[in-house]
Amino acid sequence: ARTDSRRIAGSGSISLSRNASPDWPSFTEILVHPDHRRIGIGTALFNSLREIAIKEKWSKIQLQTIDRCPAGQAFAEKLGAFHKQEDIWNRLIIPDVDPRLIREWLGFPQSSIYLSIGTWMDSIPEPWMNRYLELMQRVHDEKRNEEGFLEYEFTAERTRKLERSAVRSGKSRFTVHAAKENTGELLGISSITVFREQSSIIHQGFTAVDPLYR
Repeated sequence: ARTDSRRIAGSGSISLSRNASPDWPSFTEILVHPDHRRIGIGTALFNSLREIAIKEKWSKIQLQTIDRCPAGQAFAEKLGAFHKQEDIWNRLIIPDVDPRLIREWLGFPQSSIYLSIGTWMDSIPEPWMNRYLELMQRVHDEKRNEEGFLEYEFTAERTRKLERSAVRSGKSRFTVHAAKENTGELLGISSITVFREQSSIIHQGFTAVDPLYR
């Protein structure tokens, strides 16, 4: 959406996976500049995205709002959306952290299992792919009895597609993984991601640990 002076006033996007079940929610992002809110731009963008979802025969749309922008929550409720889950994002200012605490974090984990710690950059190496898929499937299926659980199958094709999309959007991902030293079984992963346009901010996430080893 643009103003009369051709400046961008708002934008919207919707992410649809053609491989997932129709019950799997499509992820929608709507951004409207503060100077141009409450005049219908967000609603118009949402209606356009909803038409795409209907055309693709998708039954659910997922919106995320943040507490730093209360208008987003009000907008979602006005559309008829309901609260499904709450995610908490924490911020760590590294220069403010006691260096001794960081050294403690970096220490080798105390465990009766001999672990091998390794790293990947951006894409998962082919020798690790099957082990990665097995881990992610176990972590996902653990929540099968929880309300709102959706079936999903992790495949190499989907994983590679997501990796290519991340690279195209300017993301760089550094992943640390832990595996049994004697068998190579993958027990856990965690990543940090850097966006090209926000290179001073590191996003930590994409963490998964085998339920049997938590």
